Amino acid sequence: MRYQSLDTLRGLAIMGMILFHTNYMLEEIFAVDIFSFSQVFWYILGRVVAIVFITVSGVSLYLSLQHGSHDRIAMRTRERFMILTTIALAISLVTYTYFYEQRISFGIIHFFAIVTVLALPLVRLGSWNILVGIACLIIGYVISPMSFDTDLLIPLGITPIGYYSADYYPIFPWFGYYLMGYGVASWLSLRGYLDTLFSGSHQMLRPLAYIGRHSLLVYVLHVPIIYGVILWILH
Repeated sequence: MRYQSLDTLRGLAIMGMILFHTNYMLEEIFAVDIFSFSQVFWYILGRVVAIVFITVSGVSLYLSLQHGSHDRIAMRTRERFMILTTIALAISLVTYTYFYEQRISFGIIHFFAIVTVLALPLVRLGSWNILVGIACLIIGYVISPMSFDTDLLIPLGITPIGYYSADYYPIFPWFGYYLMGYGVASWLSLRGYLDTLFSGSHQMLRPLAYIGRHSLLVYVLHVPIIYGVILWILH
């Protein structure tokens, strides 16, 4: 079952991401200072977009697991993992080859590929995932200042000195928002609140909901499209 309100939230997050990346490319790639990227606004926007998108994805995981057999769910998980992993590797290859200063080694797509698998053993915890998610946030806060001379810990949130990735979403703390989304959905469902909270729909929200339903495709396409449009306008 899909809820228009959740797709709309995801669509809003996608639109915020497009705005964020447009400003980022203008400043970091084309050196066009239309907006000040250093302003607190852009930092907050980036964080809010990520938190909303990841949390809604956790809610969506709960909903998807309520329908279909175990074999079908396992098959969907494998397919999603393979698709996300392929896209993540392609993003790293392209950025390291052609845009090294904006390289991405463990971005949001890498994150989703990993948590697609990591979340499955935890779904049986149901609403207790709220506490597990909070623990992930705390762990992320504790380990973020740490630094070790190895790349192996980058996915966890521990980086070497001088590490840089234009898009970086390690498991800690970001997995916490994903699990909290799942846990909250489970809690609401057990008490009969899920349908009441999310079942509303509105004609005017359909465009945003449509974008939210196709968020992965929009994510993959929006960067090259924005890059091409800016390049065309400036040259």
